[in-house]
Amino acid sequence: MILTRPFLSNYKLLSVVSGSMSPTIKVGDMIIISTTTDYKRYDIITFTNADNIITHRIMEIKLEDNERKFITKGDANKTIDEYSIKNTQVLGKVIFTIPQLGYIIKFTRSTTGLIFILSIPLSVFLSYLVKTYLLNKT
Repeated sequence: MILTRPFLSNYKLLSVVSGSMSPTIKVGDMIIISTTTDYKRYDIITFTNADNIITHRIMEIKLEDNERKFITKGDANKTIDEYSIKNTQVLGKVIFTIPQLGYIIKFTRSTTGLIFILSIPLSVFLSYLVKTYLLNKT
């Protein structure tokens, strides 16, 4: 996952970079997560684990030492994850998926993508200047 900036304070945009949730969420999709605390079995959550951001489905919720822990699994994975997730590790619940938008966001964050995006308004402006110059010259 590539974490992007939060928007509207309770939501975050992420770009999917692995296929562990296929076919539900595919590589290149953009997901919107809500920073809620209301998680149920089969919800898809995004969490941190060992400096990674992972999005998997809750398969079971346990109460250990007065703390909720989530047992998760990627839809494409054959087995559940080897670790349990503490409530404090959860970034939010997936509430919406936008197919393929993650590729565009990833591209615009690259040097090539940034140059491309900036070249569009620059090209329009230069075309306007040339057209204005040619019209005034005649």
